[in-house]
Amino acid sequence: SRQQQFGKLLKQLPLKSRPILVPLSQPCSDAQLNSVEKQQTLLNSFGFELQPMENAVIIKKIPIALAQLDLKSVVYAVITAVTKDNIDAESLGLYLSELLQTSDTILPQQAEEWLKSVTLSECIEKPWCRELDLATLGSLFSD
Repeated sequence: SRQQQFGKLLKQLPLKSRPILVPLSQPCSDAQLNSVEKQQTLLNSFGFELQPMENAVIIKKIPIALAQLDLKSVVYAVITAVTKDNIDAESLGLYLSELLQTSDTILPQQAEEWLKSVTLSECIEKPWCRELDLATLGSLFSD
């Protein structure tokens, strides 16, 4: 699973990162901005490059291992985590692993947005199911 792969990567810090083509801004409180500044070394070791600005953090790089997740949600969660006292690499790693686990489910709002974006012709052109022959069907249920 992605969570297990991420766990292996955590043993080899620093994580590889990739730049954001168009840097994003994440609004933050003063306490959050101070925490991001204090925890830059920790954040960099996890592949995040966050630049504190006035009332916001600019997201410049993210870890490749988390690139498939919703960027703003991940960064908000990371900022919230580093704002807590006594955060260390192990705690942040566990926190990010939990994010990966919960990312495998999609929210109702995300499902609705996706359904609105899909047209009937796309569904017809790209069938989502196919008829299985008996051999394939049998192999799915055998040991």
